[in-house]
Amino acid sequence: LALVLFDQEEVGLIGSGVYAAAARQAGVDIVAAHTIDQAGWDMDDDLRFEIERPTAALFAQYQAAAAAVGAQVVSTQIGTTDHQSFRDQGYAAAGLTEEYVSGDTTPHYHQPGDVAATVDGPYHRVAARLVIHVLARALGAPPP
Repeated sequence: LALVLFDQEEVGLIGSGVYAAAARQAGVDIVAAHTIDQAGWDMDDDLRFEIERPTAALFAQYQAAAAAVGAQVVSTQIGTTDHQSFRDQGYAAAGLTEEYVSGDTTPHYHQPGDVAATVDGPYHRVAARLVIHVLARALGAPPP
């Protein structure tokens, strides 16, 4: 399990692009890349998340995790964030985000108000629990 933080996503997926290409060139076997981008806003309190461009298997994992943590997930076709760099290199990948496509997304995006105080803490914690659940199952941890 590798936890990697990328920079320069907004200017062309530069950090993730370099990392994924280097992994492919080195023959690294990445089972799946899971990215989290913009998961801190839930105006309607429905605990719904979008899973961006998942494979069928990854989406099934997120559906099981959502049921376990009391959240909802829907699949979207957004490919403009870091998970795309891994897909471009032939790796399975999925991105977790707030309801960007569905419209329940922060009005503070790239604005001066995009600060810690405008993050929905409880929603953000559910996002973390969702990804941790998916990763734990992928690493062989038994269901709770």
